[in-house]
Amino acid sequence: MSHEMSVEKVIDLPWFKELSGLIEADLKKSHEAVKSEGPRITAGVRDIQSSMTGWTRTLANPDLDPNVRAIIETEMATASSRLRDLENEKVALEYAATTSATIVNPSEIVERLNKLSELLGGDNATRINIELARHLEAIRCYPDGRVVIRSCKFGAFYIEDLEKNAIAAEPAKCSADGMRKPRPRRRSIRRLISEDAGPELRELADWATDIERFAGLDDSWFWEDEYQVPEPTCWSKDHASEVAKLRKDGMTHEQLCSHFGVTPPTIRKALRYALETDPTLSGMPRKMARARWQDSHYEEVVEMKSQGMTVPQLAKHFEVSEPLIYWALELAKSKGL
Repeated sequence: MSHEMSVEKVIDLPWFKELSGLIEADLKKSHEAVKSEGPRITAGVRDIQSSMTGWTRTLANPDLDPNVRAIIETEMATASSRLRDLENEKVALEYAATTSATIVNPSEIVERLNKLSELLGGDNATRINIELARHLEAIRCYPDGRVVIRSCKFGAFYIEDLEKNAIAAEPAKCSADGMRKPRPRRRSIRRLISEDAGPELRELADWATDIERFAGLDDSWFWEDEYQVPEPTCWSKDHASEVAKLRKDGMTHEQLCSHFGVTPPTIRKALRYALETDPTLSGMPRKMARARWQDSHYEEVVEMKSQGMTVPQLAKHFEVSEPLIYWALELAKSKGL
């Protein structure tokens, strides 16, 4: 049975509609930025170009004073740098305003989701980590055993051209309360050993190690799943109450070992766990005396003795020593038999 996504399925998914709306809202801001910032950038480019044209003509004069030439050359260098910045800013704004169809294209999203499923089923750990970096912002582990996975909704809408990824741009410097967040260390560089390990994959691998790759997105783009690491357990802890009950019923350590099929240290450890919840176990002897033969046979010995059997005959009958027969008779006498 195939689990691959299709365009029809993706379009009907609630999260697709939600995220498409978020992306289109962000891109709408980019359109508005083009409208408001475009004229300023165009005017700035025109003014700089005009000035540079005049400076070029002045520098063409062979009799120009050296000091004046040096000043103009400095101004030319500064203006040239500023011109490049304005042109880059213009290109970025225009690109951001025209990428809506690329980002929210259902076909592209289906391809990425199916690729994620395919990679997760493979054995290339590096490729899996790179792909997961598109969808997971961080995995945070806490001393109390909590594990929080912070996922990014933008993963399925990822722009292939990293340098033009307008959404994941300016990093947030401060938290909501105005305090500066501590900067985590950058992840280690990934080793790429696969058939498609080319410049594009290398660029993606470098992007995956950037801890601020989603810094331009607000909290509405993320969700968190919290898990609790179970406390470590063992046989002794899991069976402590059962071991304690049988111990209180009179079983020796040896009998408990035989009953559960474990070693004496395991039984002792289980009793220590049980002691934490049942303090009455502290009064029990570490070792319990073994049952004596005469305690369970004295009545039978007295009965057969009354029938005329001698001590040697009783010892032979029970296959024990004669002293044990005498002890059984003494015990019977002490009990009034």
